[in-house]
Amino acid sequence: MLAKLCTSLLRYTKEIRADKAFMDAGEANRREGINNMAFMFFNRYLDLYEAIEDPDTGITDNSDFQDTDLPQPSEIPLPEKNLISAHESGNIRDWVLNMNMNQQVDKGLSMRNCENCGNEIYEASLVCFHCRCSWEPCVVSGYPLVRS
Repeated sequence: MLAKLCTSLLRYTKEIRADKAFMDAGEANRREGINNMAFMFFNRYLDLYEAIEDPDTGITDNSDFQDTDLPQPSEIPLPEKNLISAHESGNIRDWVLNMNMNQQVDKGLSMRNCENCGNEIYEASLVCFHCRCSWEPCVVSGYPLVRS
């Protein structure tokens, strides 16, 4: 449940601290063995870490999170300083690099099929970007309430 809740909170990174949200979502998914999601969230966390260190670089690539209901990087306010040390960030970076080398780990977000149009969409998305169908969030997990 923690992994789903942390994943759902990423929708609100315009209002909550984005680096902490992505770090928590990565850690919660890693603890549950959902390595593809942990990989994606830790990877975005590292992008945010670098953007906080050097705000002029920013995050230009959002292709991994395209067609999700997560805010675009340009919409996310950056905090003035990072939460964790460079050493702790290095531990996350090492894990991401290790997963990147592991051919058995999927390097994408978990997906589901839209109940309306059948297209594949991000599993936690409340909106299908193909047909604009939408779902209410579960009050416990924040995941969409789908019929199935």
